[in-house]
Parts: sequence; C-alpha cells; structure tokens
Amino acid sequence: MANFVKIVDGLYQIEGSVNIFVIDDGEAGVTIIDAGMPRSVNKIVDTVKAIGRTVGDVKHILISHADIDHVGSLAPLVEATNATVMTSEISKPYIESKQAPPHLPVFLRPIMWVLCRLTLGKVKVGQVVTNGEVLPIADGMRIVAIPGHTPGNIGFFWERHKVLFVPDLLYVNDDKLSLMPAMITWNVQIAKDSVRQVMAYKPNYICVGHGRFINVIDEPEQVKNLLDSLSS
Repeated sequence: MANFVKIVDGLYQIEGSVNIFVIDDGEAGVTIIDAGMPRSVNKIVDTVKAIGRTVGDVKHILISHADIDHVGSLAPLVEATNATVMTSEISKPYIESKQAPPHLPVFLRPIMWVLCRLTLGKVKVGQVVTNGEVLPIADGMRIVAIPGHTPGNIGFFWERHKVLFVPDLLYVNDDKLSLMPAMITWNVQIAKDSVRQVMAYKPNYICVGHGRFINVIDEPEQVKNLLDSLSS
C-alpha cells in the first residue's frame, strides 16, 4: 500500500527513499512526476486509485533526470498507463539507452552501469521539453532547467499553486532545505546558479526528490538560509 500525503488540492507526494508526485487535474487527466526506484509501479498505481482515478487517467509522466531512482519504474509505468514520457533533450538518450547520467564518483560508475542494465526496462521518450516551455498541464506546468546534479536536470513550476519541483537539485536533510551533496553532483557551481535562478519564481511550495516538501509560506527561513549557504 502506498504512503502518500496531500500537498495542495490536486497534488500528492508518494513518500519513500525517493519522492514521486501525482497531479490530478480532473477531466484533463493525471500527471506523474518521476517514476521512483525499480519495483515502485504498484505504489504509484495504488496512489492513483486511492485518489479516485484509474491508470487510464494517467496522461503524462514528467522525468526530472535519468538516475535509476527516478526512472526505475518508468518502463512498467508506461506499460500500465500508455502515458507520454517527457524529459529534457540531454536526459532522453540516457533514459532510452538505460544509462546513468554523468555525476557519480568514478568507483560507483561500473556498479551503476550493471544495475541499470539489469533493472531498467526499455522506454521511448515521447516528447522533449525545453527550458521556459509551458506545458498545457493543470493550467500551466513550466519547464525549468536546473542543471547541476546532472547536466540534463529539469524541474517544473506549477503556476496554479506556485509549486516548484526540483529533484535532485535540492533535498531536505536534517529538516533543512539543502543543495545535493557535492560527491554526487556533476557541477556544484552550476547547481548553485540553478538554485538562485529558480528561487526567482518565489514558490509557495518546494518539492524535492528526497525528503519532505517545504511549505515556504510557513517556513520562509528555509529559502533564506539556503540562499545564504550558497556563498559558503
């Protein structure tokens, strides 16, 4: 059974070692953001059903980047839903060839190569999205380039509720909104620049790949402290 929380009307976070997000836009259908670890498809489907929808209602799957913990269940999810997969031009070939994007320490790369080959299914990206593009999803889902953790990372800004999705540019560690660790970051300086740029959207909510979501209205100090930390 899936463990999920409601963030705002129409938005749910499926919790676990990596977060998956479900957006219910009524008659326009359901959108999934990221596909989690391998063997996560059942909890995604369970969540869709728990909010009163069916797998046939899932129309889009937005993928932030091609790491195994974000695309691990993408192939079976596409098979179950027949939804369109959307991601960046940089991430597309990694997803389709079952490879991890560059950012891991050298000693982990062979291990990850084997894991991807053994656990990931074949997937075709249906639509490449670009920075600044506004998708006709839930009254406007803006694509936001957030390179840093990986070269092709993208985030999403849901304009209806001012929700910023930034997996894995940021995460919540010790209850603090933080930049992803340098050891697994492709380019730290570029990541910091991405944070400064996306915070210009003035989000009300920040959804990360790992850790709880941040309600900026209630915790404005989270963003201030994060931005202050970037200069250190």
